Amino acid sequence: MNFDTANKILFETYNPQHHDKGTIAKLIFESDVEMNSLVYGSEPIKVITALLSTPQTYFLVEHTTLAVLNNRIVGIVVAYPVSKHAEIDKLAGQGMMKSMNPIVFIRKMPLFMKMSKMLGGTMENDGLYVHTICVDSEVRGQSIGRKLIQHLNNINPKMYLYVNANNHAAIRFYEKNGFIRKHHGTMRHKGKEYGELLMERK
Repeated sequence: MNFDTANKILFETYNPQHHDKGTIAKLIFESDVEMNSLVYGSEPIKVITALLSTPQTYFLVEHTTLAVLNNRIVGIVVAYPVSKHAEIDKLAGQGMMKSMNPIVFIRKMPLFMKMSKMLGGTMENDGLYVHTICVDSEVRGQSIGRKLIQHLNNINPKMYLYVNANNHAAIRFYEKNGFIRKHHGTMRHKGKEYGELLMERK
């Protein structure tokens, strides 16, 4: 854990026994409301909270870091080696099936297959895959996001992430922090087009 005296930001590893899962689930959901609504269904916070309580998840303790300001969770980042991406993807699929209604999960399989194809592009195995990054909307503009990127940079300066192609503010933020656009994937679902950009930072 690192203490930033300038902004009083404390970086803490997620602890299921100590940190409030509801707060964390809300941040995870807000990292991409449009896509997460598609993925997690009508009760996304409930499903994500359940995922935070299972070992079959993207949000494993060893990959999840929280930004804490004055004892309040204000940011989250979930990142793991690209080399583990396929393994964690498979694991998380099993967790999703358990965390949501199995019938709902089966009905969503065509959507998940479309999303898998949309999330294209290549990532080098020695890089770091940033699955989730989000700062509480009430404290944005205080360099917390930049601090999270710097925190990851200390782990591995080569990073990859996907961002919703409609989230222009997030794209500007990533480009300002050294990311470049690498791939643009799209899909059509229920008459609406969605897109994700793969971004890279070296």
